Amino acid sequence: MRLDRDLAWRTLLFAALLLWPLILFGRPAYIADSAAYVKGGKASVEFVIGKADLMAGPHPVKAGEQMKP
Repeated sequence: MRLDRDLAWRTLLFAALLLWPLILFGRPAYIADSAAYVKGGKASVEFVIGKADLMAGPHPVKAGEQMKP
């Protein structure tokens, strides 16, 4: 299979655009997370855990415990 010269140039340009922090700084760029991003992630994890807990079925009641409504 022969690589087209035009495709090769476009691929190199695209790679350079994606790797600019590595080329410029010599390391990946680390960006601090915003509070909204962290809050959204926490809400997502809590939602999934809640759904997984519901799918597990009812929890057995141990002797001496009262059932929760």
